[in-house]
Amino acid sequence: MIIYGEFLPVKYENDNLLIYERKLEDKVILVVLNVSETEEEYYIDTQFKKSILGNYEKTSIRENNRIILRPFECIVLANYGG
Repeated sequence: MIIYGEFLPVKYENDNLLIYERKLEDKVILVVLNVSETEEEYYIDTQFKKSILGNYEKTSIRENNRIILRPFECIVLANYGG
């Protein structure tokens, strides 16, 4: 998945977030990286239900699929079991 999956950059108006997907067949992971010293907000697609990796102990998906990324936080979400 990570090696052979197709790289798909996600366009977003906030320059403090680096966002991309890796897709292989019907499996997709979403990588969201906050490259700033401030908290940043991002709304994830409803297909991403499972957090599979991150550099903070816990990142919660809030109502309306909103996540708040702490400074320099990265989270990897999947549309499958992980």
